[in-house]
Amino acid sequence: MDVNNMTVALLTIKAQHLTLLFISYFLATYLSVSDIFYLLKVNTFGNSETDALTISLSTSMFKFYEIMGKPFFSQYISCQIFIGPTNQLDSLVNSDKSFISSYLYSFSSCSTSQIINHINMVKILSVIAFNKFLVQSSQGKVFTVGDGPDEFLTTTNNKISQSELALYRRQLQHIGKEAQWSTKQPNSLIYNQIELIEKIDPEDQIEINFINTEEFVKTMRLKEIVAQLVSVERNTLNLIYEGQLLNVIPSHIYIDDYGVLDGGFTKFIQKSFLNKDFQIKIRGSQQIQAYLKGQFTPVTVLKVDFLDSDIYIQATQQGYAYLTDYGTLSLPRELFSKLFQIQEQSKQQKLGLWRNGELDRRLLNSISAQIYGTVVKVIEANHFLLKTDAGNLDIKLDRICIEGLEAKEFARRLLIGKQVNVLQLGEANPCFTMQLIESGRNVEEELIANGWALIKDSHPQLSKFKLQIFQQLNQQAKHKKLGQYSQDASWRIEDQTEIKNAKFVSENIWGSFLSDQQEKLHQYQSGFVQNDDFVIEAVVDSILPNNNFHIMCYQYKSIINLQLTNILSLSEFANSLPDIANYEKQRFDFQNDNILQRTVYVKFQGFNQITNTIRGQLFTKKNVPESDFVIELLSQGLAVQADQVINTQYEQAQEKAKKEKKGVWSQPYACNLLDMRLKEGKQTKVKESNIIKQTDSKVQFVTVSEIIDCREFYVRALESQEFEKIGSIIEKQKDLQPLKKPVQKGTLCLARFSFDQLLYRAIIIKPMKDNRFQVRFIDYGNEDEVNYEDLGLIPPELAAFPKQAILSGIAYLRLPFSTHGYAQEAAEQIRSLIFDQELSAKVAYTDKQGLKQYLVLAYPDQDIEKIEDTINAKMLAQGIGRVEEKILYNPYKQLLHLQEEALANQLGFWMDDDHLDDQFKYRSEYSD
Repeated sequence: MDVNNMTVALLTIKAQHLTLLFISYFLATYLSVSDIFYLLKVNTFGNSETDALTISLSTSMFKFYEIMGKPFFSQYISCQIFIGPTNQLDSLVNSDKSFISSYLYSFSSCSTSQIINHINMVKILSVIAFNKFLVQSSQGKVFTVGDGPDEFLTTTNNKISQSELALYRRQLQHIGKEAQWSTKQPNSLIYNQIELIEKIDPEDQIEINFINTEEFVKTMRLKEIVAQLVSVERNTLNLIYEGQLLNVIPSHIYIDDYGVLDGGFTKFIQKSFLNKDFQIKIRGSQQIQAYLKGQFTPVTVLKVDFLDSDIYIQATQQGYAYLTDYGTLSLPRELFSKLFQIQEQSKQQKLGLWRNGELDRRLLNSISAQIYGTVVKVIEANHFLLKTDAGNLDIKLDRICIEGLEAKEFARRLLIGKQVNVLQLGEANPCFTMQLIESGRNVEEELIANGWALIKDSHPQLSKFKLQIFQQLNQQAKHKKLGQYSQDASWRIEDQTEIKNAKFVSENIWGSFLSDQQEKLHQYQSGFVQNDDFVIEAVVDSILPNNNFHIMCYQYKSIINLQLTNILSLSEFANSLPDIANYEKQRFDFQNDNILQRTVYVKFQGFNQITNTIRGQLFTKKNVPESDFVIELLSQGLAVQADQVINTQYEQAQEKAKKEKKGVWSQPYACNLLDMRLKEGKQTKVKESNIIKQTDSKVQFVTVSEIIDCREFYVRALESQEFEKIGSIIEKQKDLQPLKKPVQKGTLCLARFSFDQLLYRAIIIKPMKDNRFQVRFIDYGNEDEVNYEDLGLIPPELAAFPKQAILSGIAYLRLPFSTHGYAQEAAEQIRSLIFDQELSAKVAYTDKQGLKQYLVLAYPDQDIEKIEDTINAKMLAQGIGRVEEKILYNPYKQLLHLQEEALANQLGFWMDDDHLDDQFKYRSEYSD
């Protein structure tokens, strides 16, 4: 029979569901494989059988048609094969009796000689090397064809000639195609009558170098690249990228040494993945034991994520690999679950590395055992505090043991502030293992490999497999003399935070610092070094209450106590702010997140031998004043500027926190309370030269409730609703809740006034003898000395009101200083003019700190807008003071004639001749 121009028709019946399944199976199993010889039983439409015929089916030799029509031959349940002249089938298709669904293949070329000679058609799966192909026969057998090298672009053979490389690239183009191969010529492969295996004349060879792993990781960590897989070496893969070779291992799975012993993994990769381009993400590097030249040798390889998960799935499915801890923790949940199920199936089927049982290789517990967090504190080198979504978590790596502060410092540098995955191992006696998310590095292995940890060989959750890895790493650390195996003991850290060590710290560290400071200052002045503000590099080892820290100074190889200067301890406000503990916790957490076990720079400012504490400033960046950590605390409202400190940056940071209502400034009562506390501490240090003119001040009615001297007095607004509410709330107070000791200066409280035995809001001025305290009543301005029993905690609803008595002075007048002989008489005259009277008042100017206001005063029946009608003018006319000339916007011309009249009549302080020595007698607080 002439098979040229013959037609094969597959007939099926739509009504039969099994028929469609049969057709799909037929196409997938037979027709998709082009080189298979099949014996087909042919049925004609007359239902009689013809001679059996062996033919070769090839996708390149026929054309596909789809024909739709009405049911025909419905009695047939299975697929029938028709072979006959094409025109005969065409006539049937065009007849009234057509097919419901037909698959038609028309041979375009199929010579009888091909069928008779049984030429094998093979599919090219990959190119192992130039002139070396991996092919698959019609029976599914996979084998190599060609005489190319056994090792190609590997660590032991990375040399190739230009012509070999060019041939290799040409041969890559034939992957997936079908070629002719004959058993008579096993090293011959023909495609479209062209021989693919070529002879090459020898020539000079070049080396395709392997990339420097460590340098490559530094520049490419976490970056994604596309590289081509070119060879396999035991359990590592070689990829080519930009003309250089990468020796890599997958990070999510581990290709097990035991699983690749028989070479099955190499064949698996060559069949399914060789020559393919892979998108990979560089994770880091890892040292492994590679089998080179008959022995195991430490080799550093790249650790990468394969973004195409197919290689993970198939390698795990075949039993060549298992999930790593990193893969368990970092893979998407769906993919991890799929791989985990595949891994369990491979175990049950005892494939690859599982062929002799599980061999105690993995102690994975479950997906629920995964923990994600950030390391916020290194308690010991194997003991950490993690911040997780569920809160802080204490994690200890119990399979290793450590010793020394040096190991802790190594762990701090490795982990602090880093995101990690933690996996619970085992169920009966669970323990933990931990990995860095960024690099995938196992923390236990890192500590052992660097000589800072020992192995607990008998730990119940330490598998034989993991124990072998730990032991190998420990031997490497010993060989390299790393960590505790180092013979160099010059760098050891001493803990000198105990008070018993105070003398040692004072004489050695503080003394050394002063000596070093002098030496640096001399070198700086001599031009040998740049000024670095004498800061010392350190690490915040732990955070203590009341602005105290334990810091580790590299320069002095010691852990010492440090107390921050320029801010007050929040505990000082414990009596005034009932919820101060909440803010202290906020501050503790903020310090934990930002500086705990971070590198900082410390500027020493003093030493207290009694408490064994060095006082100073702490900076997060070297020689950057703006990185002063006090500024950060103030801007978050987690610290309060000390009374005596004048620092523009501090003041701006604190004002920002007030404005944004952060931290202790978040509640109105706290804001008022702290303001009063700070202003109380500063009011004797007012710089009246720093004044601000008030242009939009309104007239208000006030009364003078207390006169301190001729220069200062307190006023409060008349008919104030706040004043009335304060009195009403205090009247309801039955018992005093005692203040916590020690009672601090500036504490806001309730105090019993000795004159009428009633309670009023007060602030502690200073402690006295015999458990007594001097207080100022903030709504009146007067002071009293009271017993501790007459002091009590102030309720928050009372603290929410601002103080009602405002410190004030007479505007535009320069009044006698307290040491002047006329000062007391001037105070009495002023008292007679303004004390306990209803007055009109207008603020002319204030100091920049808002601590004191300067008023223009007038009696209600006088026009306060006319300066000549004011009490200020009356005081000037009586010689109580003189015009303050240093205020540029002073109404000098309107007031000068009053001063000259008092001078001419020798009124007030003008009656003494020594008024001419005014610059000395009346020292001005306006002066710079």
